[in-house]
Amino acid sequence: MEERGERSQRQQMTLPTPISLSS
Repeated sequence: MEERGERSQRQQMTLPTPISLSS
């Protein structure tokens, strides 16, 4: 269960990363 939480947070951090750079 802990591994799933880290995977969800990693995907969310990767999404806003390119969006902020593109802006």
